[in-house]
Amino acid sequence: MSKIEFLVQGSATEPYKVVLQKTDQGVNADCDCTASFNGSSCKHRLQILAGNAEGIVTANKNEVAEVASWFKGSELEKRVSEIEAKEKQMEALNKEIQNLKKQLSKSMRSAA
Repeated sequence: MSKIEFLVQGSATEPYKVVLQKTDQGVNADCDCTASFNGSSCKHRLQILAGNAEGIVTANKNEVAEVASWFKGSELEKRVSEIEAKEKQMEALNKEIQNLKKQLSKSMRSAA
């Protein structure tokens, strides 16, 4: 089992503590930010898992690559990919809805 901790400067004055752990079952990722505390998937964990060291204020930025290697092929990566695909679908549907609303509005004006 491997465990790596980072401090990430976010919107708060104090940096957030992000703890990532590789276990036999996969990858665990914790952060002490408000989003994480409220049960959301915070951007701090996701950015590190994706290999992005932006905002890290500890001297171990080089360990981000190791964490990113844990993420590749993991259950977490699968879940993130599923969310991203659904978000793209939702974006496309929102555009379609907006176009339909414009068509409806145009039809309402031309009918008067």
